[in-house]
Order: sequence, then structure tokens, then C-alpha cells
Amino acid sequence: MPERLWKFFDPDLGQIYVTIDREKISQVEVVHKVYEVGQHFGGVTSVEIKTESVGDDAFKENIYEDAKGVNGQKPSDALISFVTNTPDVTDMHFDLGTFCVDETGGERWMVDAVTLSFYVEHVNDEWGFFIDVNTDLFVPFRYVRDERTERMARLNAPKLKRLINELLETFEAVDWQWEYSYKGLREYLEQI
Repeated sequence: MPERLWKFFDPDLGQIYVTIDREKISQVEVVHKVYEVGQHFGGVTSVEIKTESVGDDAFKENIYEDAKGVNGQKPSDALISFVTNTPDVTDMHFDLGTFCVDETGGERWMVDAVTLSFYVEHVNDEWGFFIDVNTDLFVPFRYVRDERTERMARLNAPKLKRLINELLETFEAVDWQWEYSYKGLREYLEQI
């Protein structure tokens, strides 16, 4: 069995903060746009919504444990109804899954590859979201940088870069910046 050269899940690998214009988008539109962008990447695998009155886990939905059925994915009626009928939604978190190529050359379904965390309180002047990179399989240079990891990066990093660019364009980013990233991630994405 080949040596694994990457970490399956680590929520502290890389983070981008994006500011969006709350005048141009509603909470329901955020949901629809996440699903639209998520489908191009792979798919939405889970949703958690926080409200001011209930707190964490006011709404929670696990959608796919694997890649089956991702094509044509749309938000559930329950999710749309909750967001539409709940006036005190504050945070919405979406996990996105995708296929990545590993060190064996095979495809691996990464159920929580990226997390999108939206902060959308009605009382806030500014809305924004974090893009959290949860696996270093996109650019696996933390442990070793050699021909194996370079190959994985060539195959996987473009998918992550497309996702980031599509999110910035779809949500009409007013401003965005890297909060942090592990060694090599940001630099590699900027080069391709």
C-alpha cells in the first residue's frame, strides 16, 4: 500500500474571507447559488444553519455520504422553507464534496473538501463568508514535495482554483483576502 502523502480532514489548512454586498442578495439566493456552484465542484454534502433564537444546529441536513446522485442537485424544500420562514438566520454552513486524485492515481470522494461559512444577519451592514480548505489533497506539499505530490497538485489544484474563482464571481465579491494557508497552497494556486 502506498504511503499517504496528504491529510484527509484538517479544518486549519487554508481560509479565504469574502465580503459580499448584502443589498444584492437574499439569504435564499445564497442557498441557491451555493448549490449551483457546488454542483460544478462536486456537490453539497451537508448544511447547518444557526439562528439567533435557537443557536447552533437550528437546521441540519446531511445530504450525501458519497458521490451518488450529485448531478442535478438542488436545495431541499425543507431547507428553502426554513430559510424563507425563519427571520433570525445568522450563519449558514455548507460542506462541499468532490473527487480528487490520490497518490495511487485513483479517484477519492472527499466529502468535506471545502466548507463555506456565510454570515448573513439581517442587522449587520456587512455580509461575508469564509472559504475553508479542509484537505491538502488539492496541493499536498505539507509533508513532501516530489513528483508524486506535484502530479496530484496538477490534477487537483485547478478544481479548487475554479471553485474559488466561481465563488468570487457568483457572489460578486466586494473584497476578499487569504486569512491563512499552509505552505505552498496559496502560492501554487496563484501560479496556475
